[in-house]
Amino acid sequence: MIYKEFIDGFSLINDSDTKIINTIGLNVGKYIVLHQKWLFDGIKGESLIFRTSDTLHLNKNQLIELSKQHLPNLIRNTSEVTHSKKESYIFLNFNFH
Repeated sequence: MIYKEFIDGFSLINDSDTKIINTIGLNVGKYIVLHQKWLFDGIKGESLIFRTSDTLHLNKNQLIELSKQHLPNLIRNTSEVTHSKKESYIFLNFNFH
C-alpha cells in the first residue's frame, strides 16, 4: 500500500516497504525540511527532505554543507550521504545502520 503524508506543507507518498519511524519538520537555514527516520529492508536510516522548488539551485554537496552547518549533530561524520530526487522533493539519506 502507498499512503500520502501531509506535514508542514509537504505531501509525500511513501512506499509500503518503507516503515517511517518518525517525521518532524525542521529549519535548515531559510528552508523548511522534513527529517525522517525510517526502516527499509532491514536497514535503518534517516532523510532530510527538501522541496525541489526551494533548492533546485543547490547541488548535493551544497545541500549537505547547508544541513551540517544548521544541524551540526544530525549527519554523522562517518556517514555516507546519498542524494535522490522524487516527484517534487530532494532527499538526502544518511546515518545508515
